[in-house]
Amino acid sequence: MKYEAVIFDLDGVIVITDSYHQKAWKTSALEFGIDYKDEWEEELKGLDRRESMERLLKLSEKLLSKEEKEKFLHRKNELYLELIEGLNEAVVMRGVKETIIKLRKNGIKTAVGSTSKNAMRILSLIGLTDLFDYVSYGENIKKGKPEPEVFLNAAAHLKVSPSKCLVVEDGEAGVKAANRAHMDCAYLS
Repeated sequence: MKYEAVIFDLDGVIVITDSYHQKAWKTSALEFGIDYKDEWEEELKGLDRRESMERLLKLSEKLLSKEEKEKFLHRKNELYLELIEGLNEAVVMRGVKETIIKLRKNGIKTAVGSTSKNAMRILSLIGLTDLFDYVSYGENIKKGKPEPEVFLNAAAHLKVSPSKCLVVEDGEAGVKAANRAHMDCAYLS
């Protein structure tokens, strides 16, 4: 195999948490007077929390002050953390754990590349933290997807050239980030 590392997105690739995000966005949006539309969810996929909020505000044509935006972001994350507290291995995508174990047995490094600041909490809840050589996520990067930083950070910590990394993604922003990082990308639709 030509790859020395595989970098997995978290939400939608390793775990199924889209419904938790959607419920948290919808509830917090309604609390801030925004009529959230379910079809907007696809446009928020793969973006960090702040970028998702900005996209949501643009789609809804709602204006919020800087202070209101901070409250909105805090409330969304608070709701999301409450919702995910009961996560366990049942939300892990079928075959993911076995695939990661097989990659590692074949000497291929594994990492998570997620813009979520909650990535470590989720990995802990689902019991997969020890399967990754590195976790590049919202707490150790500055720019979210579609910027390539999340994947380049993972490659640097793994000490693997970007050209030897494969990214597994389910979001358009993540595919763009992988392309900008000069990494091959397997897109899960």
